Amino acid sequence: MFAAHLGLSGRPQHRHLAGLPEAAEGLAFVSLDELATTAAPAHDGANAVDVETDRQRALARMFTLIQELAPLDRQVILLYLEDLDAAAISEVTGLSPGNVATKVHRIKKILSQRFHEGARHGR
Repeated sequence: MFAAHLGLSGRPQHRHLAGLPEAAEGLAFVSLDELATTAAPAHDGANAVDVETDRQRALARMFTLIQELAPLDRQVILLYLEDLDAAAISEVTGLSPGNVATKVHRIKKILSQRFHEGARHGR
């Protein structure tokens, strides 16, 4: 769900599961720690290694991009990825909930653009 949180997958970018197709009813958000330790789905032999390697590279690239953000933006997006809502993030950062929501949207867009630019340039 890390990629979905940041708009990097084809899945809906909604933070709530309400209104999603029936196929998505059993989905749940996972923490960053769980995501980092979750194994890739089983595939045929060498393909499984390729899939896992690609996934690990994508995660490493995204973590690098997050670390390159300005400190406040980094704090906001990391709290968002820990599944805090705008009100809770506003208490931590001192920003208004509306400003937090706007920042999250903009940061996700920036991260998505940088992630895809890096993929085109072989990073």
